[in-house]
Amino acid sequence: MDITRVNSILRLVLRASLFIVLFSLSAGADAPAPTIVVVVNRDNPITGLSMEQLKRIYLGKQTSFEDEIPIRLGSLAAVSERFCRSVLDMPPHGVRRYWIRMVFAGSRARPPETFESAEKLKFFVAANRGGIAFLPLSDLDEHVRAIPIEGKNFDDADYPLKAEKSR
Repeated sequence: MDITRVNSILRLVLRASLFIVLFSLSAGADAPAPTIVVVVNRDNPITGLSMEQLKRIYLGKQTSFEDEIPIRLGSLAAVSERFCRSVLDMPPHGVRRYWIRMVFAGSRARPPETFESAEKLKFFVAANRGGIAFLPLSDLDEHVRAIPIEGKNFDDADYPLKAEKSR
């Protein structure tokens, strides 16, 4: 294996590790969990996703949208743990192990880029036609487009990523 390939793998492992560490530090235990919206680039023609499709995308099993637009995953640290558990059905340490295995197995899938700021995350999605990310409803604005999940919009009562009540 040449040095370029090794460096590339190490960068991906580091990115995956950072993603998981930020998952672990993200949400306060007593704070109510906000409604999470899944957002895409405004020029992306996708009209919605099922929870299973969203899971496949965030686990790197689907790496492009139907029109062959390469997927670029984004993650917001503040809501990553809830997203991980609600959508991926895994605790953060399980996601970390998963992405490390994917990278070392030579997968072309890239782990999500994690952002501390919703503004930077929205810029990332807006700058990448295949950008997809999740963020709290309160951070949604005109720079990105929210998509329905399971045919439900974020303001529907049975939206799958609706706010959770305080514990």
